[in-house]
This record gives sequence, C-alpha cells and structure tokens, in this order.
Amino acid sequence: MAVVSEVFDSAMALMDELDESGAARGARTEDYAHRTPGIVNALLAELRAMTGARWRCMDVRGMDDPLPGVEETYARSALAYGLAAALLVDENPNSAAFFHERYEELRNLHLARLPAEPGRIRDVYGGIEYGRFAGW
Repeated sequence: MAVVSEVFDSAMALMDELDESGAARGARTEDYAHRTPGIVNALLAELRAMTGARWRCMDVRGMDDPLPGVEETYARSALAYGLAAALLVDENPNSAAFFHERYEELRNLHLARLPAEPGRIRDVYGGIEYGRFAGW
C-alpha cells in the first residue's frame, strides 16, 4: 500500500525540487510538505466520488499515513501529478496546467480500466418490440 510520502517524493521529482543529494524533503520543500496531506485528501475524495465508492473517508494526517483504497500505481502516477499541479498553481501556472492535464489523463485512464459493477450496465434498447430483428 502506498503512503503519502511516496506521492510527495514523486511530485517533488516532477517539479524538479529535489536537493543535491536527491532527497525530496528539505528546507526548500518544507512548505510543500505542510500542504500535502490536505491536497491528498481532496484528491482522494475526488477519486471516491468519481468511482462511486461507498467506503468511509479516512483522512490522511501526515506523510507516513497509508492511502486507503488506492492502488500503488495510481498513487505514484496520477496522484503525484495532481499533487504537483495543486502545489504549483500560484507559483508557476504553466507547469501547474501541464501537471493538471496529465493528472486528468491518468485519472481517466485509471477509471476507464476499472471493472464494471454488476447491475450498472443496462440495455439501452430494452423495450423495443421485435428489436432483435432490426439492423443496427
């Protein structure tokens, strides 16, 4: 299971905010680290709403908290881009726009690959008399 710090590390690498030793956490990323749990909570709430998930919202409070109900590949790809976009929205709007667009692409790709729930797909041609003989 992925944790918040892995998403943060990936976002810092995307934003080119790693220090000389390659570490994501440091003096220049301290403000980003403080804002990260709140942004990740918003991104998780969005994912739950879009998937129709009914599981209870478990807010992350710190960098070492696990991400409930999120696949590791989604966390390290889409969530990292979403976090980078939210962190840069005021400082660098052009980069934020790029990161947000990439986040939406990866999120939609993830949502498209989720299996359909039984009963969610319905026959849109139901109720047409002798519809089976029509040339669709």
